[in-house]
Amino acid sequence: MFNPYQTNCYFLTDETSGSTVVIDSGCYSRSECEKIKHLACTKDWHIEQLLATHLHIDHIFGAQFMIETFDCPFGAYK
Repeated sequence: MFNPYQTNCYFLTDETSGSTVVIDSGCYSRSECEKIKHLACTKDWHIEQLLATHLHIDHIFGAQFMIETFDCPFGAYK
């Protein structure tokens, strides 16, 4: 859980390849974003896609950090 709204962040990972999709990153601060980065590096995950279930601010906090850090595309349900 991240941010003052306590939004859940989900990781879908192929355990064989490490290919990972992050759903609702929701990280509110730099330190929360760094926690995701640290987790991905520790687990040897390759974040390949960032998804938002919807475009409320609590679900897209940190999206720019994730896009820049992992060079991954962003998608959202309209």
